[in-house]
Amino acid sequence: MRLYKSLFYLTVASHHTAILGFILSTPLVIIYEPIWVSLPIVSWIIYLVFGRLDCPLTVWENILRRKLGKPKIKTFIKHYYLK
Repeated sequence: MRLYKSLFYLTVASHHTAILGFILSTPLVIIYEPIWVSLPIVSWIIYLVFGRLDCPLTVWENILRRKLGKPKIKTFIKHYYLK
């Protein structure tokens, strides 16, 4: 049980770090790269953040939540940022 709790907190922390990385890297790519490089990268980042894909970290977090007896979440951003 202690291992699952540690893995759960590690998963949530890495998820927050990934979201923060996407938010911070997008303007930096736009500023420091030429348009033919930044446009595909920024569109890919926007697709990852707002797309309808199932994030592997959210799936893993839901597995750990089930093992810890916590309720399942649908999306990470809605659960932690848009309450």
